[in-house]
Amino acid sequence: MWKSEFDTLYAEGRMMMVGMHPQLIGQPSRLKALEALIEHALSHPNVWIGRCDEIVDDMRPKLKAAGL
Repeated sequence: MWKSEFDTLYAEGRMMMVGMHPQLIGQPSRLKALEALIEHALSHPNVWIGRCDEIVDDMRPKLKAAGL
């Protein structure tokens, strides 16, 4: 599911943000799915993974330049 979402957003040049709630992600099968998503995403050019504050710091000037 996450890989498909990533692929679609990547093809559109968009950003993906995944919320990690302990009661949902804290299951072994879901952790494996997250690891697979991270490996898949990082195999693409111009992809980086950051904390929410790092994403804000990156996006704020881009949104401001776009008048948003």
